[in-house]
Amino acid sequence: MQVIVAPSVGRGSIVAPPSKSAAHRGLIAAALSEGCRIYGLGNSADMDATCRALIALGAQLREESGSLYAGGLRPQECKPCHIDCGESGSTLRFIIPLCLIGGQPITLSGQGRLMERPLEEYRQLCQEKGFAFELAGNTLTVCGALKGGEYRVSGARSSQFITGMMLALPMLDGDSRLIIEGQAQSRSYIDLTEQILKEFGIRLTKTDDGYIIPGGQHYRAERFCVEADWSNAAFPEALNVLGGDVTVTGLREASTQGDKIYRKYFGLLGTEQQMDLSDCPDLAPILFALAAVKGGRFVGCKRLRLKESDRIAAMHSELKKCGVTLAADEDSVVISPDGLCPPKETICSHGDHRIVMAMTVLLTRLGGRIEGAEAVGKSWRDFFEAMKLLDIEVIQC
Repeated sequence: MQVIVAPSVGRGSIVAPPSKSAAHRGLIAAALSEGCRIYGLGNSADMDATCRALIALGAQLREESGSLYAGGLRPQECKPCHIDCGESGSTLRFIIPLCLIGGQPITLSGQGRLMERPLEEYRQLCQEKGFAFELAGNTLTVCGALKGGEYRVSGARSSQFITGMMLALPMLDGDSRLIIEGQAQSRSYIDLTEQILKEFGIRLTKTDDGYIIPGGQHYRAERFCVEADWSNAAFPEALNVLGGDVTVTGLREASTQGDKIYRKYFGLLGTEQQMDLSDCPDLAPILFALAAVKGGRFVGCKRLRLKESDRIAAMHSELKKCGVTLAADEDSVVISPDGLCPPKETICSHGDHRIVMAMTVLLTRLGGRIEGAEAVGKSWRDFFEAMKLLDIEVIQC
């Protein structure tokens, strides 16, 4: 799908979409319970992937009166199965530890760059425990039976490995100690996992280097409401940086989501102050797009090369079409707005939802065309409809 974006100024009010991060965690926790109704799950390809994974493992999922009922998943009883994770890194990394409880071979597959993204932390765990971990192309087969004990998992490349273990360890027969090695990336998302586990009655004790997690626990909650997403809210609110008058409602100020820092960072664009993206890598595309207009300096960028696309290379390519220079080294990016102009070439999505949304915002200033725009469906299927409600002129073709 292509979209044509005409120069236009955003105006109006919009409700922030549900948090994909909270939805993944809440849905898995609900599936592990005896039954829970989930409200505000959202409409995205990534959530479809997690639903497929849970059903394949034996969970019961059904729509009920504006909510989704989930429950009945018992990892110890899982049978051999195949799980299609689509392009969802969260689905893959959160589900693997659950697949390693029942001692049965389970195959997971992915699309796009999914299986190229880091999985070494789980490979090392399986090697240490004598479990099967066979990665071939877009297919991964695992087989093992986790027991209570000590687990050391690096958080240096992604917090999702930590979250995956936190979701699984309460289900084991024995108590466990989870040790986080290295400086954990996106620490706020580990805090989000801890918050949601507690909402489902899971007990854990925070230590200086990780958590003590008792085994034999049961997930319990009658209902779970998915909070709004600060990460995706940044895109419509970014229109204000370009002269718009947009209000985003529904956001919880007390949220642990690290991406809520975007409002502070929007104010730092055009200054010499560096913005650290190590705890909020999903903000990089929209911040880079706005820096094409205002200028910006960023650090903590190395993980951007391991996302749905190499987001540094992708944004360099697309901003260059707009006359803008992006200079990068291993962990930093500097963007100068000198030379900004309407692109003469079609903007490429690189198959990355956040590249599409970020460049859409920039094109409201310049005008232009984006190919591969269907990538937005990974996290926000109704993104272009939302932009139209804010007076942005977008034609889908």
